[in-house]
Amino acid sequence: MKRVRAGATIFFLAAALLIVLSNLTPISESDFWLQLKVGGEIRQTHAIPGTIEYTFTEARALPFVAHEWLPSVVTSALFEHVGYAGMIVFKCLLACGVVLLAFLLARGLGTDDTISGLIALGAAAVMNFRFQMRPEIFAFLLAFGSTILLTRFAEGTASETPKNEFWKLSPLPLIAIVWANSHASITLGLLLPWIFLAGAAIDDLRAKRPFRMKTLELPLAACGLAMALAALVNPYRVHLFVHAAQFSRLAYLRNNIVEFASTFGEQARGAPYFPVYVAYALILIAVVGILWRRLDGTAFLLLILFGGMSADAVRFTAWLALAGTYAAGRALAGVPGRKLAPLGIALSALGIIVVLARGDVRGHRVGFRNEAPMSEAAVAFVRDHGIAGNVFNTFSHGDQLIFHFYPKIRVVIDSRIDAYGEGYYLKFRDLCGRSYKALGPPEDLIAYLARYGVRTIVTRPLDFKNWSDKGHVAALEKQGFSLVYADPTTVILTR
Repeated sequence: MKRVRAGATIFFLAAALLIVLSNLTPISESDFWLQLKVGGEIRQTHAIPGTIEYTFTEARALPFVAHEWLPSVVTSALFEHVGYAGMIVFKCLLACGVVLLAFLLARGLGTDDTISGLIALGAAAVMNFRFQMRPEIFAFLLAFGSTILLTRFAEGTASETPKNEFWKLSPLPLIAIVWANSHASITLGLLLPWIFLAGAAIDDLRAKRPFRMKTLELPLAACGLAMALAALVNPYRVHLFVHAAQFSRLAYLRNNIVEFASTFGEQARGAPYFPVYVAYALILIAVVGILWRRLDGTAFLLLILFGGMSADAVRFTAWLALAGTYAAGRALAGVPGRKLAPLGIALSALGIIVVLARGDVRGHRVGFRNEAPMSEAAVAFVRDHGIAGNVFNTFSHGDQLIFHFYPKIRVVIDSRIDAYGEGYYLKFRDLCGRSYKALGPPEDLIAYLARYGVRTIVTRPLDFKNWSDKGHVAALEKQGFSLVYADPTTVILTR
């Protein structure tokens, strides 16, 4: 018995180390800096910005739905106290919190501690790609927390002497308010009580027993309605959900931004996270296929919803972990897992080796390096040389320019592609060199720069190379632009 306990302890310690190492990694996403800027503006003005405002073009008057305003405020306030390195630690803690909730969800379904640990470790692996310092990570916490509350309520009603324990659902409307002001995935949160309700009805039909209206179905329906009403407590009311629905159908995002692309498309298949997702999905399919009789209706519905989402777009792959954790926990409930500790230790050790050698599923190694799209040296160059005015920037650098220099500097675009709209983004793509195939003639770029009085260009080496190959650099030189700075992340030209 002591050996079994020692093995389980070693497994949990190794798994915890793996999760920390795979998430204590640099913040590389560009929109982190925009979150800081928006959050800082809200804290300063006590108002949520309603337009794009940071660009020098006519697009600055376009409406902006800041559905992530609450995490932006939290992130901005914390950043002022702990800085970039502290935010890496915070990101890691948030990721660890999500994995801990996955463990508690599986454990609450009756699975052995070791098996719950293995289930949580699988969730940590498939979600690692989306464990970024973005509002979505807050949504993951809220989603797992909501599912745990719903599961505990449903489990209580399944006892031999079911009780009406509606109070267990009481935190969910408050969660809905926080979620609606944090991330547009609140639409998924509002579906959860109805999924549990429909799953319970399916179970009652399968068991040929009366519906448990007073103790289960009606409380869940009331909870679903209460959450829907609570979610309207946001700055945009119903329009938030209209925006989320419209945003999810924007075809040009799927064609131009990797995270919106098809999960099994050409853009995703070569990425490190793709085999992790496939492996997780195959293991989940195997478990469900073998033990499907042990699943309840809720598990099947969660798998249909989140499994379908994960197969549709790269950005949804992490959400499969929510359904996978519930389904695996239900399927493996009561199965003894004491002898599986060596397997957990082996998997954790292998993961630690891979993470230390190659980094997480996005290729980032553990550490506190600043791996923002625009290097610290490039930011310092812009600051030290007094660059100001309208700047034509590459897509990935706009957010940092805004955070560090607005209103001294105004950009052509930032990461809020949905707010700028399809026509604006495609026009920008034709000018910026982001896509070699889509790049238009040099004359179009020169005319655009002249129209807006642009005297500075901040771009990527890849965009600059595409410009060079198609004659844009030569045309820029004729207009008086010259290369004044270059490093592996940034190329700056001024006139």
